[in-house]
Amino acid sequence: NFEHVLYRAKLSAYECKRQKIDLDNLKKILVAIEDQKFYQHKGVDFKALCRALLSRGRKIPFFNKISFIKNIPFTGGSTITQQLFRTLFIENMNKKRYRRKIAEILLSYLWFNKILSKEEQLEIYLSAVRFDKKIFGIMQAIRHFYGGDKYIKNLSKAQSFFLIERVSVTSGTMLPKVIDTIVRLEKEKILNKEDIEDIIKIYTKAQQDNKITVFFKNRNILEELSKKYKHQN
Repeated sequence: NFEHVLYRAKLSAYECKRQKIDLDNLKKILVAIEDQKFYQHKGVDFKALCRALLSRGRKIPFFNKISFIKNIPFTGGSTITQQLFRTLFIENMNKKRYRRKIAEILLSYLWFNKILSKEEQLEIYLSAVRFDKKIFGIMQAIRHFYGGDKYIKNLSKAQSFFLIERVSVTSGTMLPKVIDTIVRLEKEKILNKEDIEDIIKIYTKAQQDNKITVFFKNRNILEELSKKYKHQN
């Protein structure tokens, strides 16, 4: 039942605290990447939902001829609260998908966001979400990607960025998407040049160690990033 699932999720979050893992950088990067209005909305971002619905209208022959719909980029409308609710309580989103999506939206807004503080949501999210195919929770992710039995207590912004970008990855890393996110976060003053240099090193090492599968294997992330910056400038 809901209470039991939530209790176990809270235990996982408590274990992170017990191990004294500092989640501050992870939280900042998570909100910046996944849900920039996290601290403003009440579990559901209705504007983002409408934008997501309109972007999917491009697939419908009649709607894709309407200019403003045609120019809306494909985007997701789920908040961190919704993603967490789905992770904990909805086992298979493909079955009865629309009915489950409606339940996710309603319960996130009317119930889930009210019983957990924003900080609790972030902590439980990080302790429960999938970071790769079989890697669940931040503690497993730290061990898998950064090695050893000892946990890194204070993750840098670069280490945090890499892990948050791994969330729910099942097929491989799309370098263009990663690079676009890096460029955006630098513009927003969340990442600086040193952070970006460290991110490049982490991705390069992870690829060399076969910890990640990168699309466009023939390209180096440094080359991709350099091209992007030249284009921006």
